[in-house]
Amino acid sequence: MSQGLHRLKDGLAKLIGQRGYGYSLSAEACEKAWKEAVGELFFVRTQVGALRRKILEITVADSVSMQELTFRKASLLATLQKKLPDHQLQDLRFRIGHIQPLNSVTENQE
Repeated sequence: MSQGLHRLKDGLAKLIGQRGYGYSLSAEACEKAWKEAVGELFFVRTQVGALRRKILEITVADSVSMQELTFRKASLLATLQKKLPDHQLQDLRFRIGHIQPLNSVTENQE
């Protein structure tokens, strides 16, 4: 019986991963933790991307903001590790890119 439960648990975990059901919950948690870690000033200049191989990708609107975030990277990572212990974050990766305005994100979700 115990073996059957383990197989069921593993099968459900695999299905959830394949279908991406866990991703939306994870993305929301990462975004909320990121906003709390960087504050409103930098949150509006950044966009949380994918979490791959324990590395959280962050898109940054401009090079000045990216330089400041890179300077604060160690403390930001430590804060995120405390807020998201289940994600086992090991690094943050910043890149310059286009940031979708917050009100556009809200409009697209409706």
